[in-house]
Amino acid sequence: MDNRTAFLNTVAQALGRPQRREPQAEAAPVNNYANERLTELSPQQHCDAFVQFASEVMLAQCELTHEAQAPEAALRLCQQLGQQPVVVSGDSRLAELGITERLQREC
Repeated sequence: MDNRTAFLNTVAQALGRPQRREPQAEAAPVNNYANERLTELSPQQHCDAFVQFASEVMLAQCELTHEAQAPEAALRLCQQLGQQPVVVSGDSRLAELGITERLQREC
């Protein structure tokens, strides 16, 4: 242990740093996990953050609508993209909303 202390003191002296006899306390960790995970946001702010991320990062085209108008909104998006073939997820919620059937029929 004496060799280690002597070595560290020699290195500190060579680097022009003060020699420490006792370990220094580590800085307190920064905890911003709540801000990173959006836990303090309201449901509307969560929705806005999701749409912003999808639009800016994923470059997705987003349209907010009610469940009853979801098939028409999906068809509008399909038409805006040039009526090209669409791959629809097998998610049962899309079928329940009528999106799958509407896109298969008209797009």
